[in-house]
Amino acid sequence: IKTAYSDVIVHSLNISTWLDSMILKFTKLFVGYATREQLFDVYGFDSADVKKRWDFIRIDTGHITKIQLNESTFRSLLRHPYLTYDIVKQIVSLREDTTIHASLLLKRQILTPEEFKKLRPYLSP
Repeated sequence: IKTAYSDVIVHSLNISTWLDSMILKFTKLFVGYATREQLFDVYGFDSADVKKRWDFIRIDTGHITKIQLNESTFRSLLRHPYLTYDIVKQIVSLREDTTIHASLLLKRQILTPEEFKKLRPYLSP
C-alpha cells in the first residue's frame, strides 16, 4: 500500500477518495504497513469493508522505514502511532546510558509483549 498511487487504491479496492486519503495518511504515520490487520486501525475503514477486500490487499514489508532507536529524535519517535509519550520518554532516557536494541525494550519492560509484537517490524535491530 505504501507505494500504491491514490487512484489505483480507489479503483482496485472500490473505496471512496476520502477513505483512500485516510489509508494513505495512516501509511505515512506507520511509515509503511507491516500487516493487513493494521487496516483495522484506519479511521473510517469499517472492519466488514476490510474483510470484504481482504484477499485483494497485499502488503510489501520491504518498503517499511525502520525506526532508528538510537538516532531518532524524541519528536520523530513520537510520530509513530504505536509509540506513546511515556514509551518515547523511556527510550530516550535509556539510550543515554546504553545502546538500544529492539529486544531491550521488551527485556526492560518498556514495551509489553503485545506492543513489542506490533512494533517489531518497525524497529531496527
